[in-house]
Order: sequence, then structure tokens, then C-alpha cells
Amino acid sequence: RNHGLLTCGATVADAFLNMFILQRACEVQIAAQSGGAQLIPIAQPIVEGIKAAAAQVTRGLGGNIAWPALLRKLDREQPDYKN
Repeated sequence: RNHGLLTCGATVADAFLNMFILQRACEVQIAAQSGGAQLIPIAQPIVEGIKAAAAQVTRGLGGNIAWPALLRKLDREQPDYKN
């Protein structure tokens, strides 16, 4: 039934960011459901506001806001990944 998460994006950076967000959302949902209480759905206007705020914070850079730093960290910690 469950074959894991799958994301895509216009760039590798965007796909990575989408995967990070999806993974984190799944973790939060499982934690919330583990309490046994009925969950309260988030109203659509709030969801739209969060999307707009995220776009403003990232200035439209999407995954590119963190991707260069992640590559630098990878170069530092696992320099042989390019081989």
C-alpha cells in the first residue's frame, strides 16, 4: 500500500525542498494522529495565507534558498559523493 514518498520539481533543489516539506508534514500528521483525538482541518484561507507567506519569505527562490548551503555542507562532509 505504501511505497514511500515521491516528489518532483522544476529543479533538483525544488524537488528536494518538496520532499523535505512532505516528509516533515507526514511526521507531524503521524504525531498528531497518535494522540487518538479527531483532528481539526485547517481552513483553506489559512492554508492560502501560509502559502503566500512562504513565497514572500523565500522571495520566489523556492528550493534554491537552501540548496547552495546544502551542497557546501555535502562537499565538506562527503567530498567523494561526486565520484
